[in-house]
Amino acid sequence: MIREELKEYAEIKKAHDEIWEKIKSYMEKGYFGNADISKGKTKERMRNFNRIVSVCRENLRLSTKQDELKERFPEETKELMKIEYTILKLRYFKTKPWEEMADMLHYSRAQVFRIHDRAIQKLEEKHT
Repeated sequence: MIREELKEYAEIKKAHDEIWEKIKSYMEKGYFGNADISKGKTKERMRNFNRIVSVCRENLRLSTKQDELKERFPEETKELMKIEYTILKLRYFKTKPWEEMADMLHYSRAQVFRIHDRAIQKLEEKHT
């Protein structure tokens, strides 16, 4: 259960980041500019505005779910060692790849896996 919730958080974070990339793209394309009625661009601007509103709504929905999951995390991790907490935080909240985490922490990839699994096991035992 814990593992699935953490994975869900990471997926939401990735989707959240993709949404912000879309918004940046829309800004670069000038979708936020003033409507030029004299050149007949009002409909195009409205379509662009509706795209942006849709993306922002999805972003809000994901942010709410993300906040709910993140609020539970500190309470659940009181029993973890600092390195276990750090690895879970890097993996799920910062969505770092295994290799990058191993390099950052000066551990082998296998050690990071073991510490991660031990932390997940501790959290799951706490829930049973």
